[in-house]
Amino acid sequence: MKITAYKCEDTGTVFEHLKDYQNHRTRISRQLKKHSARIEKQAWLNQKWQEMCNAVSTIPELEQWVADNWDVFNENYYLHDYGDRRSKLPNLVEFKVTDYRYCGDEWRLQVLLRLSAETPSFISRYFENCVLKSNSGGGSHTGYNQGFRLDSEKFHVLTTRHLLTQGTV
Repeated sequence: MKITAYKCEDTGTVFEHLKDYQNHRTRISRQLKKHSARIEKQAWLNQKWQEMCNAVSTIPELEQWVADNWDVFNENYYLHDYGDRRSKLPNLVEFKVTDYRYCGDEWRLQVLLRLSAETPSFISRYFENCVLKSNSGGGSHTGYNQGFRLDSEKFHVLTTRHLLTQGTV
């Protein structure tokens, strides 16, 4: 008597029926494709965060970079599975630093952040795993007074310029 079995190369699972094996392989293939896409998107985001750190030498430049690249923050929101891509996220209306301090190893910023519509979740989720670390805040449905921390080593251009203008370098 001959017994035919099908073994998945990725999981090691053995199947007696071809259809069960094919369904399993389809599911695994979809998961691997999604995982690969997430890795590529995270690499793209990391590149964008690095571009921001290298490009920003003043607080107004930071404000402008965020305004010009709000789509990057939307992609970051989607990457962390907080939103359904079919639902449109609100546009950025304003990103204005209202107060900032250089504290040696980090910058501390207070930001007025306004969106075109109510966000589907916490505003901090746009900044998860980002070089702009959201640490506190609150606000209405479309306007937020949000605190951020920036690593002074990552934002080396901003930090160096600040130290040069202060005469400490």
